[in-house]
Amino acid sequence: MPSTRFNLNTGGDFRVKGRFHRITNSTDPASIQHLILYPRTFIPLLPDELEEVSAIHTTSPIFSPRILAPKRPAAYAIHIRMLLAYPNLCRTRTILAASLEQLIRYDLLGMEDGCCPNIEDEDEYWDARYPELAAKAIATLRQWKFEGAWADGEDWIGDALAAVINGTGSMEHLSLAKYG
Repeated sequence: MPSTRFNLNTGGDFRVKGRFHRITNSTDPASIQHLILYPRTFIPLLPDELEEVSAIHTTSPIFSPRILAPKRPAAYAIHIRMLLAYPNLCRTRTILAASLEQLIRYDLLGMEDGCCPNIEDEDEYWDARYPELAAKAIATLRQWKFEGAWADGEDWIGDALAAVINGTGSMEHLSLAKYG
């Protein structure tokens, strides 16, 4: 996809640095899907942060290829490393912050349902469950720290994520946790 001011303003570096490969035949703009490949230099991933896993896009485990994927703690570290590389109020940073927030909600807090069917007050439901979910998430972050899951000099990432989860920190100030 050619670099344009519109692409930069709407998708930041995710639109500009990615190489888009169309994977659908549809001509309906809402149905077109792309596989986007980024240069290795765009995503700050260390080799020991990868693990070999089975691809889940096939139905047979016999034909399921093995691929390298980031370990769970690495997914958070990558987001934060990238956040630190971009200035505040930058479109790419905004996208990264939203992506990190979703990752925290669905992975660490276990809010994969996203909504609560047959519940009148969804906020009340999540408010009641949040302390338990947050405690489990913070325990996971502590376990990762104990296991040495963070790269050298990045132990602060787990602490910063825990602060966001327990409400003493915020997504906007996450990158400042390294220095504060």
